[in-house]
Amino acid sequence: MQQTQSDLWHGTTILTVRKGGVVAIGGDGQVSIGQTIIKSNAKKGRRLGKGDVIGGFAGATADETRAYEAAQLLRRNGNYQGAISSFQSFLGQYPKSPLAHRAQYWIGDSYFNLRDYKNAVASQQKLIATYPDSASAPDAMLNIASSQAELGDGANARRTMDALVARYPGSEAAEKAKRRITTLR
Repeated sequence: MQQTQSDLWHGTTILTVRKGGVVAIGGDGQVSIGQTIIKSNAKKGRRLGKGDVIGGFAGATADETRAYEAAQLLRRNGNYQGAISSFQSFLGQYPKSPLAHRAQYWIGDSYFNLRDYKNAVASQQKLIATYPDSASAPDAMLNIASSQAELGDGANARRTMDALVARYPGSEAAEKAKRRITTLR
């Protein structure tokens, strides 16, 4: 069997040590393709979430995570247009990433925050079509319904929320939808 370029990428070891309640994490900073070192200073350790979790990433995974986190930072800082652009770039570079469905969700959410409800709906519909089993699908449906309501389309907003409750009955988004359904005319 012939090797593809992705078969030649190698990650490197991340080492974590815990002693006396103190944790240290480190990696060698090297990324290789085959026997060739293409990057010798990759940042492989980083704080995740609110900074209370430390993770180690090797090779291309570190670059992928860094690109996603950079887009998230733009979004958290209210630069929704920049976040949209960065998440779209992320999806172009890493279409098979485990974070791809979340990037697509945040594109739709950013459009919603810009009050561009038509693009918010289109982006969330793309998430549902492209990643039908995504854990983000219930939230995407709620975002679609909220956008429809903002566009003055209460009937479709209600249908979307009814579908959300039927399809994902145990989700937090379904609980929110149940509460919101009563406020729609």
